[in-house]
Amino acid sequence: MSEKKILILSEQDDVSTHNVVEWLKYFNASYVRMNSENDFDFHLKIQNGTKIIAIKCNDLVLCLDDIGVVWFRRGWISIPFSKANPNDVFAPFSSQIDRHLKAERSTIIDFIYYALKKKPHINFPHFYNINKLFVLSEAQNIGLIVPNTLVTKDNIDIFKFIKSHKQTITKCIQDSMFVKINNQDIMLNSTSLISNNVNNDDFIKLYYSLFQDYIEKKYELRIFFLFDKIFPCAIFPWDKIEADGKTLEKETVIGYERKRICPVQIPSEIKNKLILLMKQLQLESGSIDMIVTPNNEYVFLEVNPVGQFDYVSKLCNYFIEKEIAVKLIEMNKYEN
Repeated sequence: MSEKKILILSEQDDVSTHNVVEWLKYFNASYVRMNSENDFDFHLKIQNGTKIIAIKCNDLVLCLDDIGVVWFRRGWISIPFSKANPNDVFAPFSSQIDRHLKAERSTIIDFIYYALKKKPHINFPHFYNINKLFVLSEAQNIGLIVPNTLVTKDNIDIFKFIKSHKQTITKCIQDSMFVKINNQDIMLNSTSLISNNVNNDDFIKLYYSLFQDYIEKKYELRIFFLFDKIFPCAIFPWDKIEADGKTLEKETVIGYERKRICPVQIPSEIKNKLILLMKQLQLESGSIDMIVTPNNEYVFLEVNPVGQFDYVSKLCNYFIEKEIAVKLIEMNKYEN
């Protein structure tokens, strides 16, 4: 019986995936990497009590029976879509046939995910972009401190909320907004400070928006989570008041300056709550953002199931890429 393979579903240029693959090579592990940018093909045969499921990517054909474990890093199954030829069908039917073919393709893709999810796996595509309001609610339910939060389009409620806090932030409810201008991709600022010196007349009619009490930082925490292991690092802010701490470097008159980043320990009580939260969210790994206040309170912000961990690994000497590779190999051995 041949050794089963580790399947990695990723994006082509994902640095973290490259680094994990290098460790898999070092350990002579049997793996296959498939990237979202490539077109996939599919074959299913059910006959006489047997079942053959195969996917093809870049001329590589892989039977699902030969897969032992799957790491869903950032990748998606992408099967090409064939439109109906308007010259071959009655024109008014063309769009309806296209809609039908898209539904057929979706059924195939859903089946592939269904079959892959039965394998031991790390994360799953349907949880790549987990609902942040759901995460915040679950975190509060298990006893983690979360920021005071308001989501509404009512100007009066917004005004009262801002006035009741010394400092307030607003940010996107789910994802940052990207716009394309003159063939350039621009990401709008994800988090902004709002002064409490506002008047009700300052507000225009808003759509649903998210507001939170600004949390003063002793430092921020970036915590990479892998099953029951955590790899926390402290990120110290440049300024006393800093709305968005995701920028790690800035340009100064003497060159680029990086924030002070170092490994740190967190209380076992917080660790246990994070393990419980990730279990509730059905996430085997992810990047967790928290704030430690000057009073040493731990405030939970969010989880990114596919967040970058490269800088956490390198700057804190955690060798997270090796940890992931070893875990995949252990899971694969269990299946062989």
